[in-house]
Amino acid sequence: MVETKNNHLNHDYQHHPLLSGGRRSDSKYSHGFSNSQILSLTAMCEAFIPPIHLPENDNVDRSTRSFYAASGSQFPVPQEVSLFLSFDFCVIKMLITVNAD
Repeated sequence: MVETKNNHLNHDYQHHPLLSGGRRSDSKYSHGFSNSQILSLTAMCEAFIPPIHLPENDNVDRSTRSFYAASGSQFPVPQEVSLFLSFDFCVIKMLITVNAD
């Protein structure tokens, strides 16, 4: 945890380092998917989590509009999903191998 002092409000609080905009130390993902597979996965993520278009005349602030415009195809969602898929595939393969003996 990282301890931060907010000088404006004079409060001390702790937050997780990844919540402060930090990224993983490794810059590449180790999922083993090809570029075309990642592009297909990106399209599926877009289908499951599409952006929600708000009418222009709604009185909605900028941060809310940005939240609704977010999509499942934006980085790092497809890469993180691919990590989960590759891990699940390894676990299933391991269970099949163990049960075959």
